[in-house]
Amino acid sequence: MFICEDWKDGVSRYTIAVGEYSASVLSLGATLQSFKLRDRDVVLGFDDLEGYASQNAYMGQVVGPVANRIAGACFELDGRKYVLDRNDGKNSLHSGTKNFGAENWMLAGHSDASVTLSLISGPKGGFDQTHEVMATYFLSEEGELTIDYQVTSDRKCPVNVTNHAYFNLGGGDVRNTVLRFSASNYVATDGELIPTGLCGTAGTDFDFSSPHRIGERRNGAYDTCFVLDEDSVLTAEKDGLVLSMRTTLPAFQLYTGEFLSSDLAGKDGRPYGAFDGFAIETSYYPDFVNHPSFEGAYTIAGAIWRATTTYRLEEKR
Repeated sequence: MFICEDWKDGVSRYTIAVGEYSASVLSLGATLQSFKLRDRDVVLGFDDLEGYASQNAYMGQVVGPVANRIAGACFELDGRKYVLDRNDGKNSLHSGTKNFGAENWMLAGHSDASVTLSLISGPKGGFDQTHEVMATYFLSEEGELTIDYQVTSDRKCPVNVTNHAYFNLGGGDVRNTVLRFSASNYVATDGELIPTGLCGTAGTDFDFSSPHRIGERRNGAYDTCFVLDEDSVLTAEKDGLVLSMRTTLPAFQLYTGEFLSSDLAGKDGRPYGAFDGFAIETSYYPDFVNHPSFEGAYTIAGAIWRATTTYRLEEKR
């Protein structure tokens, strides 16, 4: 089933439903607004446009062209220096004013189980490239929600596109959520969350190779890029629900919402606060443009960059 609803100011909501599962996506930011098993919604968000227009936590947005931080809000590419928006201290975060998540996307196609949104994003925020972007959400009867990203640009440009949904599997503090995933390394950072290098996870507070509650260590405060081992699948479990994630990308940023806040009531009828949601932003390594040894990617004129991430939601067996 596919449903299209007009919200406000040209923003639409598209809902796809298959069996016991449904997902809703907004044209604003190609935002994942909900992901449900029957009436259990595991995605944080708002019931109206005002909430999304006012929040600054990137909730559910397709973020790009370069998610995460760029040190000093600048980088060099093919002998040219790019100076970007400084919107995180002296650094750039999630592409500043160029962010795809701040734009209203167009409906490019749909079926009963999928919806495709497209965007043409012109030069802005220090990026002089024009991007063409497509994001397709697919939903299966087994509860798998797959996001397929396709990006091209008229000139070479770093690319690190992600979805910034915040998840909560049962309400309350997400530090009670149990995580498990295989990542032998993580990206160490300084006090401004700018990368300093790779570190091993074994035997540290960053080792989730066996199940751990988010809040078991570090008071649950993570804003960390983990480098996934080959074929690794992340699982999160709380209150009888299990969310799993797999991706074609090499890493993901785990942000446990330590500084999450909103003055407007969310879908649960109250403002969101610290540790109300966790994000698992699949990606390349942060600031790869300034670290030649880090894994990253670039769009090149005439070529399509593509990646997929799949979330599976199910009840614990």
